[in-house]
Parts: sequence; structure tokens; C-alpha cells
Amino acid sequence: MTALPFALSRWWDLLQTRSETALRDQVQALTRSLGFDFFMYGRRQPAASGQDGDLYLLGTYPEAWLSRYAEQRFDLVDPIIRDGPSRSYPILWSETMFVTEAERNFYEEARSYGIAVGVEAPCVPGWASLAVARGSGGDACTDGGWAMPWIYTTAGFIHSALESLQTPAEQEPPALTRRERQCLELAAQGLRDLQIADALRIADRTVLLHLGNAKRKLGAQNRSQMIARAILLGLIRP
Repeated sequence: MTALPFALSRWWDLLQTRSETALRDQVQALTRSLGFDFFMYGRRQPAASGQDGDLYLLGTYPEAWLSRYAEQRFDLVDPIIRDGPSRSYPILWSETMFVTEAERNFYEEARSYGIAVGVEAPCVPGWASLAVARGSGGDACTDGGWAMPWIYTTAGFIHSALESLQTPAEQEPPALTRRERQCLELAAQGLRDLQIADALRIADRTVLLHLGNAKRKLGAQNRSQMIARAILLGLIRP
């Protein structure tokens, strides 16, 4: 198993940022530590039926490319961002994923800005995802796979951090049971379900039940979002 290339506190630090610029800089540092050059968080705002929602982008792709991406609404062409939110798992991406003529033309233009291979992870199923990329120096499909779980976790934390920055209104913390808090605290330390079960001397199915209840109460889409929101609301300590 590949060791985590940075301290777990780097994820918690994302939740303490006070501006989008600071958040971008911290995510870029994580991106670099994982062996990639750039990142882009893309979120399509919900819209009326039959219409395309407004696009929000945050990232370190070349500024000219980010501007062109937004102006041309390439999120409707780019299969990485377009289809990413419909997945519940991270993927490696490269040239082979761009199939149609429009997708191939898009990819060639992206490559001219130094974006060639990478990893994509969904933040919120249906409308937000995080992509990291590099231009050269290897094939994402052969040497980027080890980074997928870390990128997937980062995706949940960046989304929760942005929610906190963009929604300043106070949110009332949900009432969690003692066991739900215990399971969350151990999950935040990186323990898996079986390890949590062993630590608390309960069945692994009971751990799944408690974490499932906590996720529902927190309105989270996945494990990393659940942990991030619990920390933001002061329910657990990192």
C-alpha cells in the first residue's frame, strides 16, 4: 500500500481557509504533492428543466484556458467534467476517453495548454467534480492510479470548504448519538469500517449503520464529505 504523501492535517487545513484564493493555493499544494501539475473544480448550478445551469470553476489550469473553458461552456463537451458527476468513483483519464469529433477537438486544444492526462473524482453526484492533470512525464493510467483515493477524498473536502465560504449563514449542527460520533472520529483518523469495529468492539454492520445515520443527518454524499462537514460543524475534532 502506498503511504499517504502528506499529513492528514492538510485536508483539515482546507476547512480553515477564509478565501477562495487561499483554498486554491492549498489544493494546488496537495495536487503537486500527488504528482500532478494542475487542478480544476467544476460545479454546474441547478437550472430549470431543459436549460444548462451556470458554471462555476476554481483551479490552477492556465488562466487563459479556464476563461476559454467557461466562455465556450466546454463542460458540456468535456467528458471528464460532463460525465464525472454521474459517477460515484474516481477515474484515470487520458486521450482515449475523447471519442467524438467535438471531444477530440476539445482535447487537442486542452493539450495545447499543457493538459493531457489525469484523474477525476466526483464531489457531489450529479453536479460537481474535481479533476487533476499534468501535461507530460508519464501515463496517468500506469503511474497515477495510486493517487485516486487521495484525490477522491480531497474532492469531498474542497467541496465542503467552498460550501462553508459561499454559505456564511450558521448551520445548526445535527444531533449525533455517542456511537455515531465515535465512529466518525475514528473514520476521520483514516480507519476503515472493520478497524473501527475492532476499536469499538462492535460488529462491522453496526459501524455501517452508525456511519450511514451520521451521513444522512449531515446531508453528505460520501464519506469524505461527511467527515469534512462534521469537522466544520464542530461535531468532531480532526
